[in-house]
Amino acid sequence: MLCRHFKFSAIDYLLKPIDPIELASCLEKASKRVKQHTLQKQLKVMMEQLMDKKPKEAQIVLKDTDKTYFIKVCDILYCIAEGAYTKFIVSDGDPIFMSRNLRVYEEMLAPEGFIRTHHSCLVNPSKIKMYDRKNDSGTLILEGGFTLPVSQRKKEFVLQFLGKKG
Repeated sequence: MLCRHFKFSAIDYLLKPIDPIELASCLEKASKRVKQHTLQKQLKVMMEQLMDKKPKEAQIVLKDTDKTYFIKVCDILYCIAEGAYTKFIVSDGDPIFMSRNLRVYEEMLAPEGFIRTHHSCLVNPSKIKMYDRKNDSGTLILEGGFTLPVSQRKKEFVLQFLGKKG
């Protein structure tokens, strides 16, 4: 559980045996974040998680090489795999590309209610507007008019989930 909190707030950590190059990289990143004042916000998110204080709205911290994004989980419409990368589609901004695969984010977001509807799609169920049965396995229509496939393998799970939701 503790590891999940660290991953969710995206603070770097080292595992034994400590690699000196990795340590130097972590220290450099921390130094940059202190200067950018993003570290304080990341620590706040992590402390809320660790103290089991529920923030008003759960957040996830996404970092790429240039930017740190503080995204409200409720603003994520869906995540889609693009090779080894994951693209986040959020309701109030441009897509965000992360250099980790979808499984990493599935582990983080499943406790927040996100469901896998296809091998390449992770969906925020609160953003689902309609299930369209026009093809064999169906399609989900999300807020904003986004359409996502439901795989044949996931169809029964999605239908059961939507039945419980409604």
